[in-house]
Amino acid sequence: MRDLAGYADAAPGVTMFDFTGGRIAAMNDMILEEMRTSDPTPAARYGDDILNRRATECLFDRDPLPPGLAGLAARLYPALAAYLGRHRPDLVGLPYRHRSWCNHFKPNEGVPWHDHRGTPVVAVYSVKGTGGDLIVQSPDKPHRCHRIETPPGRMIFMPGSLRHCATPNFGPAETRVSLPVNFSFGPHERP
Repeated sequence: MRDLAGYADAAPGVTMFDFTGGRIAAMNDMILEEMRTSDPTPAARYGDDILNRRATECLFDRDPLPPGLAGLAARLYPALAAYLGRHRPDLVGLPYRHRSWCNHFKPNEGVPWHDHRGTPVVAVYSVKGTGGDLIVQSPDKPHRCHRIETPPGRMIFMPGSLRHCATPNFGPAETRVSLPVNFSFGPHERP
């Protein structure tokens, strides 16, 4: 995978892929522009003019795919294949569908504890911001949590059943933008 600086298991069942370099910074800038809309989104949906598409459609299903998202897709799918080969070989080769959306966090905003039950694999790509982390609960020891930093260019894969939250954006006074992707596998899965 081009621009891959390295990957590592951050916690049980969780793998991070770090993409770095000028191409990644340029790709992230394009993604931010592609997520903008002329209509302000309600404040209850993470702020000003970043499009927050709920998980009813997939950002990667647009035709034609905008350049920033096309660049991300070129990295997302090989990373998914690597993750499945390492953690979910039973899903390798199965057809899949995905849903994705854009999260936009203003300072002091985060996401409470939740999971994506019914979704075998979840990916989160960090586009912008350094003011928050992903916290995942250990599946075998619920009292133990793992903190995973989310710098721009980091793609994190994990099981959908893993409880997680995003800490509030306590960093500099800038927004934090991420693109979550839920993957479902099998020919009869609902989109």
